[in-house]
This record gives sequence, structure tokens and C-alpha cells, in this order.
Amino acid sequence: MPVEEVLGPESCWNTCILQYVVEDKFAVTMSRSGITDLLYRLHLHYTRPTYIGQD
Repeated sequence: MPVEEVLGPESCWNTCILQYVVEDKFAVTMSRSGITDLLYRLHLHYTRPTYIGQD
């Protein structure tokens, strides 16, 4: 199954998923901290999902 079918734009992307995609698409192995550094150099960022409780 292609990555596009599993990881759509509505998915919660994190460094672990980005690490998988980079390796799958470009055959490059990077650490999760390397992914974070790359995002910073490209002026991109990600946010961690947070829990929002109901009042």
C-alpha cells in the first residue's frame, strides 16, 4: 500500500512518521533529531498533539 493512502494530510504527522516517509521516498536514513534539525533549517515546524478536555 502506498504511503499516500496511509498517511494523508489529515493524519497527525510527527518525527517518527516523517522519518519513515524520508526513508521510503528518498532511501535516506535519518534520526528523529536529524528530522527535527532538517525541519528547522527549512523553516518548517510541527506541533505535538495535545489533549483538550471537555469542560
